[in-house]
Amino acid sequence: AKLHALDWRALGGGRVPGTQAGDDPATAALGYWRRYLDTFLKDDPREAVPVFDDAIAFLEQERPKDARLALCWGDAKLGNVLFAPGTRDVAAVIDWEMATIGDPEADLASLHLSDLRAQDAAGGVALPGTPDVEELIALYERASGLPVQHFHYNLVFATFWRGSVQIAVMRQLRRKGADLADELFVDNFPIRQLRRQLGI
Repeated sequence: AKLHALDWRALGGGRVPGTQAGDDPATAALGYWRRYLDTFLKDDPREAVPVFDDAIAFLEQERPKDARLALCWGDAKLGNVLFAPGTRDVAAVIDWEMATIGDPEADLASLHLSDLRAQDAAGGVALPGTPDVEELIALYERASGLPVQHFHYNLVFATFWRGSVQIAVMRQLRRKGADLADELFVDNFPIRQLRRQLGI
């Protein structure tokens, strides 16, 4: 919440694509991820990629018109947080290559998704103290003083982009000779999550 309260224009965020007068950062972001999908998850842009095509269509059609704009970390997860020695105080947040100007709820959704992934890897068990989604939203609303309005949309967005990167990396590894089962490309954590989120 403190990060999202920063004045992104004063920090130079006005140079980010999609933030000029008359631009729409959400449209710019979706355009980027549409190109990513067509370039890195398909051999031909006309090729169908089940679930991911459904997700980008949902994101394009349901894009909120009233989303706030803030400096977004992008890859929001506890693994990218450095704490001051011997304390719970945050010393730094790292991995800024996905940073953008956009809806700050995208960071909240990304953080929740990373929790879900950790729970999935642990057989569905959350680490003690991990807030559930309702608690996470309530904590953010209390810290920011603002209501969370588009969480589901942003959760689909976070799952889509993380899943897209995962599939793209797997395709690259396979091209380099890695023996990856076909099943991994059609049944993995982000795909299962997207099916649940989209009801497909």
